[in-house]
Amino acid sequence: MGMLYGRVLDNKAVRQLASSTIPIVINGDAAYSGAPAKDEDPQYPMTNLYSFDRYRVWSTKVGTADTAIKLQLDLSGGANGPGAGGADKSISSAGFFGLRGHAGSVPPTTVNLGYRTRAQGYSSTAYTSIGTLSTLQARDSILQFAQVSGRYFDFDIIAYNVQGFALGSIWLGLLQDVGLFWSSDGGATWAEDHNVLLSRTAGGHMDGVARGDAWAPYTLVFRSIDNAKRSLLGSSFGSARRTEPIIILDENAVPRQFFVMSGPVFSQRFDGLYDAVLNLEQLG
Repeated sequence: MGMLYGRVLDNKAVRQLASSTIPIVINGDAAYSGAPAKDEDPQYPMTNLYSFDRYRVWSTKVGTADTAIKLQLDLSGGANGPGAGGADKSISSAGFFGLRGHAGSVPPTTVNLGYRTRAQGYSSTAYTSIGTLSTLQARDSILQFAQVSGRYFDFDIIAYNVQGFALGSIWLGLLQDVGLFWSSDGGATWAEDHNVLLSRTAGGHMDGVARGDAWAPYTLVFRSIDNAKRSLLGSSFGSARRTEPIIILDENAVPRQFFVMSGPVFSQRFDGLYDAVLNLEQLG
């Protein structure tokens, strides 16, 4: 196994086109018997989760949040009785991206995940457990598990602060594998660009104020790759992917969301192999 990554087209939890009608946020939808209620700020509704843009957030109510919610998704649509409607989807990972607690509060830390199949039909309560997503209060988090096939997925956010939280996007999909990691000899370099605005006081002393989120430029170098790997890097991270964020997991399975800034740039060597350089920017 090598570097794992996920593109928007690999994510079953977002709508791929503006004209798409699936997936469906089940919360508050009368077509689903007993559907859980919504917890949302009218300016930042739960339907914002249909977008892959992590800055187009869903926000709970602020200061009067429900403090627990079952966020449920129907990945296929159609009739929702046993054996009816759209097909099951294959999933092996789930995650939250762009998570933030409001007013300095701690965001949700524990999310229990479950699924139901098309054959079972929809239920608001009875789900087969997949595992627990531990966010560690980080902006981005992901859980990998043995592949399952299901139509209905339940994110049981068991507790959060009354101040509420915001979430940029959900991930539900199959991660892809490059088949190798970046090279060991300086193959991954980055420098966090701190989110601090520096200025001097009238007395000439340095002062700093935090603004927004920290981000970082990354450079990944892949040495001695064959033509198949060259083609894979080009199709997965090339110009066709330039307008969409990409998830990459590091060697410790820590996820980060990036935009491709340039590359991959390939250098062909005399032995027929290639070196490749990929420049990324981590999203705050």
